[in-house]
Amino acid sequence: MKHGMTFAIADVLGLEDRVRKAAETAELPKKWRRPGEPEEKAVPGHREKRGWNMRDHAAAQLDYLMGLNALGISYVTGNGERAYNNPHLRPAYADGIEACMPGMVSGGPNAHPADPDGKRLVPDGTSAMKSFADDWRCYSLNEITIYWNSPAVFVTAYLKEKAGGR
Repeated sequence: MKHGMTFAIADVLGLEDRVRKAAETAELPKKWRRPGEPEEKAVPGHREKRGWNMRDHAAAQLDYLMGLNALGISYVTGNGERAYNNPHLRPAYADGIEACMPGMVSGGPNAHPADPDGKRLVPDGTSAMKSFADDWRCYSLNEITIYWNSPAVFVTAYLKEKAGGR
C-alpha cells in the first residue's frame, strides 16, 4: 500500500502536485532484479498518462488487499467471500473460534518464506504473488502488524471521504 498511502496523504495535506512531480521524475526500476541483470526503467508518470489521479492509486491498493490480486483472496480477515482466516496471531488461534475477528491485514505473499511451515506449504518455483498460505504458523506470510493495518484504515477512510461519505 506504499504508493496508495503516499498519494492519499499527499492529497489530504494539499501536496498532490509535489508528489506527482516527484513520481514523474523518479527513475524507478520496473521490477526487482538480481545483481548482474540489466536494469529496465519504468516510464515516468505512466499511470498519469492513463488518467490516474491520487484517488485511483489509493483505490488500486485497496482493491489488491480486498481480493483483486493473483490469488483472488482478501488479505483482510472477514472481508469478502474468499478472505484469509488464519493470521499469525496466537490469541486468534487459541480462542477456539473458527472465524477470525474481522479487519486484520495480512503481510501477504512472500516469495522467500522464512518460517519452516511457510517453506513447506509454498512449493519451490511458486510465483512471488502466489506465495501465500493461510496458516497461523506461517509468520513470514500472514503475520499482522499495526503498520499494515493503519494504512489500510487510513486509505479506506480517505476513499470514503472522497466518495462523499463520512
